[in-house]
Amino acid sequence: MVAQQKKGWLVINKYMKGIKRDIIILRKESFPNKQSLEKEVMLLNDMLQAIEKSGRMAASFELVDLNRFKVISKSHLVSSAIRSAIPRPFEFLINKN
Repeated sequence: MVAQQKKGWLVINKYMKGIKRDIIILRKESFPNKQSLEKEVMLLNDMLQAIEKSGRMAASFELVDLNRFKVISKSHLVSSAIRSAIPRPFEFLINKN
């Protein structure tokens, strides 16, 4: 874990399981404890990995296909669009929120 203090921002680069993730953590304390900071980053990373799984992600998105003028909300079709290596033109993922 690499932590850098830049203009009041704490930028943390976390390397876990081949994934490089940039996380910006805003804290009120100017000199955080290293163990508490590592624990917080680990919890945030675990939470983000759980959210980013394709099944949960597909349930919260809809696929708008302007080629066929359809809105697709079936999770298995949205999941296949997320996993496709080559994105098709005029297909957009829109969050349901």
